[in-house]
Amino acid sequence: MIIPDESDPGWAKAISRQESPDYELLATKLLLGRLAIIYEMNPTQETIQKCVAELREYFFRNKDLPKAQADLLKMFGEVDL
Repeated sequence: MIIPDESDPGWAKAISRQESPDYELLATKLLLGRLAIIYEMNPTQETIQKCVAELREYFFRNKDLPKAQADLLKMFGEVDL
């Protein structure tokens, strides 16, 4: 599974809840909920960069889980799985 670079706008869209599909993993839902609150409390470029780094690291650690792959696909559309 190829995980998009931190500069991909899909990460920020997910964190800012511009798009909120029904994710499959509870861990994905909880992490995105927490990151969204952090970003809402301090909507700066520095905050979004930290949140994106954490979210990307989560997917990197869980890249072998089929449901994590499905969540990433929902977040970005077509990615090379």
